[in-house]
Amino acid sequence: MVTVSKSKSFSSVDLLLIVVMLLWGLNYTVIKVGLEQVDPFAFNAIRFSLASAILIIISLAKKSRRPSGRMFMNLLALAIIGNVFYQIAFILGIDRSLAGIASLVIASQPVFVMILNLILRIESVDFRGWVGIVLSFVGILLLINIESFGGAMGSSTLSGDVLLVIATIFWSIYTVLAKPVLASVNTLDLTTYTIALGTVFLTVIAIPSLSKLNVGSISWDGWIAIVYTGVLLAFSYVIWNLGIKKIGSTRTSIYYNLTPVIAILFAWQILGEQLLPRQLFGGALVLVGVYLTRFSKR
Repeated sequence: MVTVSKSKSFSSVDLLLIVVMLLWGLNYTVIKVGLEQVDPFAFNAIRFSLASAILIIISLAKKSRRPSGRMFMNLLALAIIGNVFYQIAFILGIDRSLAGIASLVIASQPVFVMILNLILRIESVDFRGWVGIVLSFVGILLLINIESFGGAMGSSTLSGDVLLVIATIFWSIYTVLAKPVLASVNTLDLTTYTIALGTVFLTVIAIPSLSKLNVGSISWDGWIAIVYTGVLLAFSYVIWNLGIKKIGSTRTSIYYNLTPVIAILFAWQILGEQLLPRQLFGGALVLVGVYLTRFSKR
């Protein structure tokens, strides 16, 4: 079992993860804007190509070492799981589902991560960590305004909801399996190789969509969405992998539950949406849950 000691203080890694969650809080809406103009497969290929270019330039500047043959195969496996299978299921799920349901489904990730860690004996947390995960998920349930979905829920979004569950499982597998790999390779190299390798597969898959894409028809909003998600992809994967390496996969994944809290606060402040007392209580539960899980013992 890979051991992760308890961190007794709030670190720079925690701060960076919170910054990523802030940016991801807007990501669902931004992706929706982009998908209104660009096919999901083409959208993924373009934003991944941008993220790969950024990471490769940084890696070349740092003169990163090439991985061994065995390590390359480990990175290839992570790329297929976390940047091909996950991304295809995620982007198609977002395109066919509702943002609220997407937030709810993705919030189940810490549970999947915890279960996989127990099965594979990679990490474990104490009872307080389990309590934190449960409280956080209950908080998400209170945050999501299920009543507003109305008749939109049903067969029209079922395929998207199922795809989001599949995406969550793939991302959980990536998060858990990245931990032992990060014991032998640095965070930037792992991120660069997995995203670059994933880009190759995603681009090949998107060839039919790319051949039909009319670049001139994409508005400024569409390009902003592509650039935002591409740059965020490069930055957030590095920080996510850094979190896995420094504080463990379970403690990193629990931070994801801050995303719907942040999204609702943005909607309240920017869009003037109503903030319900139930949502305030749910947000408080999420924060307590994140704290308990983050500072749980090994």
